[in-house]
Amino acid sequence: GCLSSAPIPCPASAPIQADAIVLAGHAHATARLLEPLVPAASSQMRAIPTAPLAVVCMAWPRTTTGSSLEGFGVLLAREEKRRTLGILFESNVFPGRCASDRAMARAMIGGALDPDAHRLSDEALLDIARADLAAATGLSVTPDFFRVFRHGLGIPQYTVGHLARLTAIEESLGSLPGLFLVGSSYRGVSINSCIAQACPTADRVLRFLEDGSSPQNI
Repeated sequence: GCLSSAPIPCPASAPIQADAIVLAGHAHATARLLEPLVPAASSQMRAIPTAPLAVVCMAWPRTTTGSSLEGFGVLLAREEKRRTLGILFESNVFPGRCASDRAMARAMIGGALDPDAHRLSDEALLDIARADLAAATGLSVTPDFFRVFRHGLGIPQYTVGHLARLTAIEESLGSLPGLFLVGSSYRGVSINSCIAQACPTADRVLRFLEDGSSPQNI
């Protein structure tokens, strides 16, 4: 059954039979999987716009950061003319993410109004992150560790017509009972929103397995 917690052996060439399937990936990745089966739904998923994002992770010895990185993090308004959208003080939010004598922050750069930022070099992105962090917190110490991660698809954008697009996707998926979609592309981009979507999706899967009803795919 699809609700088993045990790992399922999955040789690349072997098909898997399941009573229900939940696809929780990005809409554009899901669209590739569904293209041969429901091209209309696939087309609607590909039409969900996204905002590219670069993430700069930085770390310092905690003795060098003082009280600069206290709290959850900071958001930077566009009126401040900064390219960083926000900075998460990761070592505070996720204890254990780094050693106790280290401090870590993650800067998110780009977004819908700065879609080419993720194409900058690692060094240029680090310079932006450091300058914006210093402006927001006063911390100007050079991190002794950094990594850059680029997300070309990035953040799904719920533009005008998004709900109509979801309705069209659901209508197309009516030909595939037992298939459910969940994730940031549909009804909430934040981690909290994705967690909130998880239980209702599991309930719909259970109802389908019990009596075959599938009132909502997304």
